[in-house]
Amino acid sequence: MKDQEDFHGDIGLAPAETAKTLKNPKSLKTAGFMPEEDALLEEIISKINERFDGIFSEGDRVIVETLYNRAKENKKLNRQAQKNDEEVYTKSIVPEVFKQVAQDCYIEQMKAFSKLFEDKRFYDTVMATLAQETYRHSNDCAL
Repeated sequence: MKDQEDFHGDIGLAPAETAKTLKNPKSLKTAGFMPEEDALLEEIISKINERFDGIFSEGDRVIVETLYNRAKENKKLNRQAQKNDEEVYTKSIVPEVFKQVAQDCYIEQMKAFSKLFEDKRFYDTVMATLAQETYRHSNDCAL
């Protein structure tokens, strides 16, 4: 492949945008402040990480975060946690629901990735977009 010049001339920076006011300042994450549910997720991840002696990858984190979010949204689990004691909840109710949620997540991910390999146009679009954006981000960070 031969390099080819696509542009010749000066490059100027676009004028700075005017500052925008946040509509919901509570949604802004700041150092030292962590919403209660984020703190709970971090505590769960920390305990799992401790159990595995710090061998906890970003992929593991995504799995735990996904399962946590699904459990948090599960109305059945929420009702059962309120109606039962901790032992009944953790030993009898959660295992059945957790198994189903974990299987559903696994199947969804398989379907998502199979689309990537079954649809060449989708594959090429995702690859090109990732390439452009990661290149742009890497160069913006280098400035």
